[in-house]
Amino acid sequence: MDVLEPAIAGSEVVKLVYGGAGQRGSRARRVNALGLLVGRFSYFVASEGGAVKSFRLDLIASAERTREMFDLSTSWSLKDWARESFGIYHGDDTIDVELLFSPRVAARAERVRFHASQRSERCDDGALRVTLRCCGHRELLHELCHPDWLGEVRIENPPALVKELEEYVEKMLSVYKEC
Repeated sequence: MDVLEPAIAGSEVVKLVYGGAGQRGSRARRVNALGLLVGRFSYFVASEGGAVKSFRLDLIASAERTREMFDLSTSWSLKDWARESFGIYHGDDTIDVELLFSPRVAARAERVRFHASQRSERCDDGALRVTLRCCGHRELLHELCHPDWLGEVRIENPPALVKELEEYVEKMLSVYKEC
């Protein structure tokens, strides 16, 4: 943090040694420091090769300020960038999602802000319909598997997200097919 915070404030290039989850070894890179996001995990947000990326703080092996400045586009906004996704991941398409929470968990789901774009409406039977527009499908699928609504929420749209969920569950269960 002693390196990243002043680099962000000064629009500086940072030398990182980073080993992402599931990668072998660490990799050195030069990135433009853009911001920090704190949630379940904390992330350093930076641009590399023109693309904005997130780096989990706990996976940064080392960080060094270069004192080299970069031009920060006045049209780019960390808030807007973070608001696009469900969670932190930005590698998939932005989609319109419609979820239906059963009457059994509707009151609980109604108190949760899943996403900045979210709109909620109670149905006649007491169910809760939630619509949102986001990317970060995998993190959305993780949320839908949360014990609070597991088996009590249905993806109404889009059908492609239902297919993603099916593939996700099949992959989770594949480890048991060998037992």
